[in-house]
Amino acid sequence: MMTKNDFLDQMYIQIYDSLPSWREALYLAGEPLLHANIISRHYLKQIEAAAEFLGPYMDVGRGIGFMHARPEENESWGISLLKLQEPVYLLDQTNHPLKIVIVFKGKDAKQHLKILQVLSEWLANPLQYQFVCEATSPESIINSIKQR
Repeated sequence: MMTKNDFLDQMYIQIYDSLPSWREALYLAGEPLLHANIISRHYLKQIEAAAEFLGPYMDVGRGIGFMHARPEENESWGISLLKLQEPVYLLDQTNHPLKIVIVFKGKDAKQHLKILQVLSEWLANPLQYQFVCEATSPESIINSIKQR
């Protein structure tokens, strides 16, 4: 069973002050997974297209974006997190600010849903959410996950 202690590796966490657009945030957030061959550039383009076609459903509230598409045909799975000091606006809509952009991919539909569940439970915890919002380094985010 996957728990929050299993899913996020420090090398997949990035912290930036600001970025010019939600698209740049999406591609930057996905970069660690792309370099690890967990996702492809096509997967990131699918996420972008889904947001444009279906609207801002990836904005789960409180400045958090769960950016994902249908799992690709491989056994890899992963999660990356980009934390911003200043928000980007999903679909350039000011009522959809994102300061935590998470890109994820499960190896299949079942794992994809499990990742979504674990992420939701993790960031629904007010202390975890606050800690991520206040974190200044990837190490501090990992330490908070392991300590709580």
